[in-house]
Amino acid sequence: MRLASILIRPLLSLQFWFVIAAFTLPTLSQALGGYGILPVMFSEQFPVQHRFSGSGIVYALSVNLGGSIPPVIASYLTALSDLLHGFTSV
Repeated sequence: MRLASILIRPLLSLQFWFVIAAFTLPTLSQALGGYGILPVMFSEQFPVQHRFSGSGIVYALSVNLGGSIPPVIASYLTALSDLLHGFTSV
């Protein structure tokens, strides 16, 4: 009985569903609309003679910045939440 309450109690909290929505909604919006539009948008931003290099550099920079900044923000928010609620991080 105790194990069931440990596993189910977090699922009933509003904070749990807020975190799930915060991670799921941006992912779905990008997957449904972002990947089909991005190559066309990148290629139209540059003149024909610079299209390949320009779109490649823009894509590489956006992937690197988009993949490196969110984990830093998530770590900061996790540490802040631990401080506010009195938990210790492992």
